[in-house]
Amino acid sequence: MVALFLSYLLLIVLFITSVSPGWCAVSVDAAAASAAPSITNTKTISLTVNAASKLVLIGTGVSSQNRTVSSVTFSAASGCASGNGTAAFVGSIAQADISNKLELWKCVTPPTGSQTITVVWSDSDQTVGAGAISFLGTDGAITFNACGGSACTQTGLDDFTATVTTASGNMAADFVVLGFAGLCSTTSATPGGSQTVNNGFPICTDATIRLSGSTYPSTTTSDVMSWTLSFTFYAWIGADVIATSSSVPPRRIIVW
Repeated sequence: MVALFLSYLLLIVLFITSVSPGWCAVSVDAAAASAAPSITNTKTISLTVNAASKLVLIGTGVSSQNRTVSSVTFSAASGCASGNGTAAFVGSIAQADISNKLELWKCVTPPTGSQTITVVWSDSDQTVGAGAISFLGTDGAITFNACGGSACTQTGLDDFTATVTTASGNMAADFVVLGFAGLCSTTSATPGGSQTVNNGFPICTDATIRLSGSTYPSTTTSDVMSWTLSFTFYAWIGADVIATSSSVPPRRIIVW
C-alpha cells in the first residue's frame, strides 16, 4: 500500500508559476540616437533591428512647440503597420515656457537588419534631434504617458518624477528634452538609479537642446521614472511596452 502511494506521488508534477523580481518578458533589442541636435529639418538614426523584434519606438525633440514631425521612415521601405516602412504617430507634449516639444512615433513589425531611420520636421529653422529603441518580447502594443514642466511631479527645483502605468513583465521607456539653443553645455539630465540610459544618449552640443531617454523593466503595476535635471524647462514622454500574450514567466517544476 505504501509503495503504491509513493508511486502515485512520483507521477505528480506541480507547475508553480511566479514572477521573480528581476524578470521581464520585454527586453531592449537595440537603441541608437541621431547626431547631436542642430538647426535642420532632417535627422537620421542608424539602428540594427533583430529579426525577432516587433516594435521600434522613435522619440523626437525640437526647440519649438510650433514645429511638428512630418514623417518617420525606414530605409527598407517595408514593414511597420503601413507596410512601406513609415512609422505611426503616437502622441506629443510641448513645454510651453520655453517651447521644447517631444513626439513619440512607433513602428510595429519593423523591417529588420541595418536600417537608417529618417525623421523629417515641418520646418528647418529649429534645433532638432531624435533617438530610437527596438524591443523583443512584445507584439507592439503600448500605452502612452506625457507631461511637461509643472505638469510632471516636481521633486526639486528642476527635478521630477513621472509615472508609467504598467504591469509586471512589461518595459517602461521614456524620452526627455530640456534646455534651449545655446544652453546645452550648461544642462544635464540624469535618470533614476534603476533606469538604463538608451544607447547613444544623451545628445547635445553647446548650441543645442539636450535629448535623452531611458528604459526600465517593470515588476509592478506602475513605474515611477525619475530624472535629475539642471534646467527648469523640459518635456517628457513615457510609454509602457506591453509583453506579448504568449510570453509567460519562468516556471519551476517540482516533482514529488
